[in-house]
Amino acid sequence: MAVLRHIQSDEKFAILLHGSSSWLEALLIEQPSLKAVSVGRTTPSQASQRRTYGLTYGGIVEELMLRYGLLTLGFWVVWKLSGERPRAGAAWALIAGVAVLFGLGHLPAMAATIPLDMAITLRTVALNAVLGVFYGWLYWRRGLEAGMMAHAATHPGLWIGLAIG
Repeated sequence: MAVLRHIQSDEKFAILLHGSSSWLEALLIEQPSLKAVSVGRTTPSQASQRRTYGLTYGGIVEELMLRYGLLTLGFWVVWKLSGERPRAGAAWALIAGVAVLFGLGHLPAMAATIPLDMAITLRTVALNAVLGVFYGWLYWRRGLEAGMMAHAATHPGLWIGLAIG
């Protein structure tokens, strides 16, 4: 526990949020249709290709578009309008807004695999938004690379959680 004393409280929160969110998503996938989508009824080659795509697209492309693109634009607009760096409240509002867009952006992929109902829509948006807040916080406090690495690392965490559950 001596290591934890050297970690700031916001970092402890982020570590807890990141670790629990992948496991939470795996636990929430109880419906057979969602389990089939997440685990996939594919050949090993297709599953490997899908996982590679998930790591690279999610970890790189989504972070470039959302955090480096939209979040940076939001920070820039606040800076131009106020004449100073965005304060913590504005930063968190921007991070949350981009996180909701991140969650909404996952709906087309889900809709391509199963029909969306209210529960699946809320689950998809909410869980991805929670992760989006974490990635946004990392981008804000640690840089783009930290957000990319965390995003890419979320996928294997989810796969392990699904394999165990």
